[in-house]
Amino acid sequence: MRAAFIEFESLYTPEGFAATVIDPLRVRRRMASGATWVVVEEGAVCGTISVARNMECAYINGMAVPPSQRGRGLGPALLDKSISYAEVHNCESDRPSTTPFLKAAIAPYRASGFTVDHASRKSDLHEKPLIHMTKYPPVVKGN
Repeated sequence: MRAAFIEFESLYTPEGFAATVIDPLRVRRRMASGATWVVVEEGAVCGTISVARNMECAYINGMAVPPSQRGRGLGPALLDKSISYAEVHNCESDRPSTTPFLKAAIAPYRASGFTVDHASRKSDLHEKPLIHMTKYPPVVKGN
C-alpha cells in the first residue's frame, strides 16, 4: 500500500497518511473483518482491495494499485470482486470514501457506477476532506 500512496504523502497530514498506509497489525485486522484480494504477478503485489462486512453492509476499503501497475484495469477488476462479494453475501455495497486528490482511486468507482454522494455528511481523514460515493440502486442480491 505504501508504494500506491507514497506519491501523495505530502497531500495528507502525517496522521492521515498513517491511517491510509496501515501497519501489518491493522492489515491483519482488516483481513479478518471481511475479505481481501491481492493481485500478485511474478512475486510482486500489483494491487489490493478489502471489504469489511458489518451486518448488511460491505464497506469497500483499502484499494491500492501502485503507479507502475496503473492503467492495466486492476482497479476496476478488484472493485468488481468486492461488488460480487457484496452480492453473494446479500450485502449492500456501502459508500466507499476517498480523498478528492486521489483521482486514480475515484476513476474505477465512477466506471463501476458509483457517484459522489453530495447528501452525505461532511467528514475528513485527519483534517483532509473525504468524498463519499454511492451506487443507486445499491448493490443487493435477492430481496
